Amino acid sequence: MHALTKNGSLLAAISIFCGVAGGVTLKLAGTNSNALAVALRSIIVVCLVFPFAVWNRERFTRALNRKMFLRSCLEAAAILTLALTFFQLPISLIMAALAALPAFSTFGAVKLLGEQTNRTAWIGVAGAFGGCILIIKPAIEVSALGGALLLCAIFFYAARDIYTRKYAANLDAGVSVAVSNTIVAILSLLLVPAAVWQAPDLGNVVMLLLSGLAATGAGVIILRAHQLAPVSKLAPLRFTSILWALAFDWLVWGFVPDPLAWLGIAIISFSVLLIFKAGRSSNFPKGPIG
Repeated sequence: MHALTKNGSLLAAISIFCGVAGGVTLKLAGTNSNALAVALRSIIVVCLVFPFAVWNRERFTRALNRKMFLRSCLEAAAILTLALTFFQLPISLIMAALAALPAFSTFGAVKLLGEQTNRTAWIGVAGAFGGCILIIKPAIEVSALGGALLLCAIFFYAARDIYTRKYAANLDAGVSVAVSNTIVAILSLLLVPAAVWQAPDLGNVVMLLLSGLAATGAGVIILRAHQLAPVSKLAPLRFTSILWALAFDWLVWGFVPDPLAWLGIAIISFSVLLIFKAGRSSNFPKGPIG
């Protein structure tokens, strides 16, 4: 495996863990308004990233272009819909459904970017998608709103990943994360009714800070990962989020998926092995696509 692809895969795995941890701590924050919690976390992310983004004013100005703004809008839509989903559904069901993302991102990477894959990979992606259907059914039964938000998040994340891969060489990670979370904060604040504004207590502040740190890491690291490796190579790693989510759900909330969900997870696990096998034998493009 090419050295750049190896580094990209490692960064993607770290980013995925940060994403799960950020969702768990956001859910634990438990403010009286879900949108307010999302807005506060996004403000924290902006405060963490913005000083580094504007440290070099020339670089910051150069990074503010149409491609970066469109990428940030896609990411903002994905962040907002997924963050609101965390308050509606168990974390493990959310991450299990997100495992269908490779079916969208790999298909888009092949059709739109010309990246290469093979029949084994397509079988693995199809199997993973089928397994996720078994998992998402209990999610919809828990909350129809949560299910709808989750489907929107999957679409926006796939679009972000494909767009990032296409224009990776022209994007600045710090500026992109700062802009996307600024958009999320503004949209979230617009969703907060005036009657529910209330300052969070110390425990919620700590959880929001941890969630902000995790979200910052996830946003910056995944962008760098896509600059080093193809979408079709990184997409299967998203399945590791299921393992982290299962552990957090059990340890924190005592939630265990039903037998149908476990069957879906087993199918996904087998499918991931197929995808990894296909990835090792495929001649994927190396490095960023300009």
